[in-house]
Amino acid sequence: MIGNSVKNIGYRAFYYCKALKSVNFPNSLESIGDWAFYGCYNLTAVNFPNGLESIGDWAFYDCQSLTSIDFPNSLKSIGDFAFANCSFTSITIPEGVESITTGTFSMCPYLTSVTIPSSLTNIGPSSFGNTVTSLFGGCIRLTSIEVANANPSYMSENGVLFNKEKTTLISFPAGKTGSYTIPDGVTIIGEDAFDFECGRYNYISNEWEDFFNDNFTAIVIPSSVETIEAWGIFGCNSLSHVVIKRDTPPTCASYVFDGDRVYITPFNTCILHVPLGSKSLYQEEKPWSYFENIVEDADNFSAIENVQVSSVSIFPNPVSENFRIGGIIKPTVVTVLDINGKVVLQQMVSPNENISAGHLPQGVYFVNVKEKTMKIIKK
Repeated sequence: MIGNSVKNIGYRAFYYCKALKSVNFPNSLESIGDWAFYGCYNLTAVNFPNGLESIGDWAFYDCQSLTSIDFPNSLKSIGDFAFANCSFTSITIPEGVESITTGTFSMCPYLTSVTIPSSLTNIGPSSFGNTVTSLFGGCIRLTSIEVANANPSYMSENGVLFNKEKTTLISFPAGKTGSYTIPDGVTIIGEDAFDFECGRYNYISNEWEDFFNDNFTAIVIPSSVETIEAWGIFGCNSLSHVVIKRDTPPTCASYVFDGDRVYITPFNTCILHVPLGSKSLYQEEKPWSYFENIVEDADNFSAIENVQVSSVSIFPNPVSENFRIGGIIKPTVVTVLDINGKVVLQQMVSPNENISAGHLPQGVYFVNVKEKTMKIIKK
């Protein structure tokens, strides 16, 4: 119990107090300083009094045992990385909070939903993306960001965060699955807007954890998009289709589609669909040039579900051990037949899933996917 007259918790006051499990704050408390409870990874409960106005940078970083929290209505600001690497499942930011900044709730891998009040009009730089430096970076189970209708700066649609004018896509929740068509009229895909990668050290289990979204498979980008900001589409390891309807490549900042090729966008299997006559433009400009499969059929797509059978492919071919099916966006039945028409393999295959062929004798086989039959050679 902290004394009843205390107004401020100072810088690093309880820094790395690993044995601390609960804190009762007095009603007199007005502010919690930077790094105040940093690294208290056994802390399970805190009670914020009504009267608390600010929570400092990194204040509860790495409090990995915190699974829920209630903010007081008196709260005005929450600092950088203040609750990063906690274990919340949902967050409701109270009416009255005006500002939250970089990485505030990043690396909370169990967070599924966030509610933003009308008062919150200042979301700091690199906010609401999904890398460690962004507000909800690494929140790999987040599926919904909801904004109060009266908010003058931001709005949400189907759980996706936009600016009020819906011209900038700020954050696509990293736990969403399937495909997504960006609305017409969006001109900017913001920094960290689509990002599906998270890693953190778990101090409770003493092991490193990696989190990925393996079920986001396709994105349609309208012709209105002019700019994709840094890390705008990043770490999307399960992408099988990117459809872009703009005749000329949008301006891209650093690391869009993992432009340095360090991370895991599957450039060798993901198909980039572009408008007729624009393939050479995309082949000449990074990061689009990293895609090994570029086809000129984006104008034929009214939705990503209209992926044509002609885009289905096999790789590698010939094969020695494993092969994959390119061009599928959801689990699909794959049938392998020998040269006599006998079924030697049949299974449900997800996008980017390896199919084992090591047990098959050398020879010619036929692979049937979505009414398309392709020849494959087993070495």
